Amino acid sequence: MKRIVTIIIALLTMSFAGAAQENAVYRVTYDCDALYSKNRDIYRWVLDIGTDKAAFYNSSMRAFLNEKEEVLKVNDMSQAMALVTKISSTYSDRHDLQLLADRQTNSYTYSNRIGTDTFIYEEPMPDVSWELVDSSKSVYGYQCHMAVGRLYGREWTVWYAPEIPLPFGPYVLGGLPGLIMEAADSDGIFNFVAVGLEEAPADTMVGILRSGKEIGCSRKKYISMRASDDGKTFRETYREKFGDIKVTDAKGNDITDSAKPKKNYLDVE
Repeated sequence: MKRIVTIIIALLTMSFAGAAQENAVYRVTYDCDALYSKNRDIYRWVLDIGTDKAAFYNSSMRAFLNEKEEVLKVNDMSQAMALVTKISSTYSDRHDLQLLADRQTNSYTYSNRIGTDTFIYEEPMPDVSWELVDSSKSVYGYQCHMAVGRLYGREWTVWYAPEIPLPFGPYVLGGLPGLIMEAADSDGIFNFVAVGLEEAPADTMVGILRSGKEIGCSRKKYISMRASDDGKTFRETYREKFGDIKVTDAKGNDITDSAKPKKNYLDVE
């Protein structure tokens, strides 16, 4: 039991330390109806926008990281495990992806976890050849225009608001003459819709949370490692770093030798 809790705490603390970038001016909240794995769910994402940069992250993951601090204060292992199970259930829609787009340098920084490690890479902003379509609709009270483009193997239909002249959007979608308020891929796996737009809370910094333990790599290497991790069992995932351990689900069932659920990704190439 103690070993399992120690491993969980180690995983939770990897991405907690922050790296300040610039003050956020606006905050956009998106709900994403997504099939990341075997079950479709609604994921809450946040886009904090500054002067030149925008940080995209999952709000449940940040709340999860805040609450996990309570685990570090608990000495009783059974109590700690119960607390971990509770907050894991509360924030079941959490996601490790963090992305920082920088229009000044025309680049973005991507951080995400594979197995037990967090990886980070920097890439030039992708050049999406948007096709502007003569179609409009209202999203969150703003008149939006339609555009279609292909990014990293997925075709996206987006709705952007010229009234809000910010060239950002969910994920690494952007470069249009207005904030992207809605975005859906052609396979029906991801559908982002803006459900909030406000001034950012005071002292909000635009950036990704970093622990200093992230492993730097290229995007090509990251995609390759992610593909290699798909289909592994939980035992295979944790054995190299933690040895042979028992892994259970939220109901206490032993899933050590079960294959991890297959995942869908925002990028497929």
